[in-house]
Order: sequence, then structure tokens, then C-alpha cells
Amino acid sequence: VMTGGCYAVTPAGRTVAAAARRTSRTAIAVFSAFALADSITIKSIGVGMAIAVFIDATIVRVLLVPATMRLMGRWNWWAPGPLGRLADRLGFSHVKNESGAVSPEGGPARYAHT
Repeated sequence: VMTGGCYAVTPAGRTVAAAARRTSRTAIAVFSAFALADSITIKSIGVGMAIAVFIDATIVRVLLVPATMRLMGRWNWWAPGPLGRLADRLGFSHVKNESGAVSPEGGPARYAHT
């Protein structure tokens, strides 16, 4: 179960989401400043990029990503064979929930019911 917003699947998820929001606000401000340029080409690129970052930060990160993760359940954590073996070798093979439990399928226990 996701708590607290986008990407809040792990305790570090809130930190990642907060950093993404700060970065998005900064990018929107910078690209919006391009609208003050003399060249219409630079103005168009700046306004277009500001709108694109705003859409990414709102619709994609707040609505689409959490909804897709909820629908896909444990398949969010699937990896191709070579990448999965590398993760096993490096010790990154399982995502643990707050109690430290891991589902028998190898995915996080909180998605074991889906």
C-alpha cells in the first residue's frame, strides 16, 4: 500500500518524492524565465519545456505512476534475467516492508496479495 504520495513505496520514497518536487519547481522556474528572451524560438522552447515539466510533475508523478504501480503489483519489481542475477549478487534482490518480511515470490510482502 502506498502512503504519503508518489513513489512512497519505501521509507526513502518520501525523500525521493520531495527531491523530485523541488527539482520540478526549479526546472519550471528556469524554463519560464526563457519566456523573457528576445527570440521567439527561445520563448517557445522555454514555455513548452515549462509546461512539459509541469505536466510530468503533476499528472504523471502524482496520478499515473502510483496508479500503474498499484495495478501492476509485484510485477513492478520484475527484472530481466541478467539484471536480476546481478542484483542477487550485489544483495539488492528483495524489497522489504516495514516489518522486514519478504513474500515467497521474491517480491515485497505488501504486494503478495495481488
